[in-house]
Amino acid sequence: MYSSYSVAAAVCSCVFSALAIIAVGFRLRAHLVQQSKLGPDDWLTLVALALAFSYCCLVLYGSFRASIGQDLSTITPDEYSNYQKVN
Repeated sequence: MYSSYSVAAAVCSCVFSALAIIAVGFRLRAHLVQQSKLGPDDWLTLVALALAFSYCCLVLYGSFRASIGQDLSTITPDEYSNYQKVN
């Protein structure tokens, strides 16, 4: 059974990652409509989006495999080992 904090962390991570993808999509779409080149800030935005997506993956892994969001006294030694790998 997953802690409500684990589920909350996973949901927030996914929701904000989806919002970031939508925002970057709108930004790129605006450049496409205006037929303007992508500037350095746009490329950095894409890099930041990739980093945010990788962070989302880490939070999902940590929430459901490494017991992030759970009280340390309630997890098994294997889960604690996974927790130490993520942190």
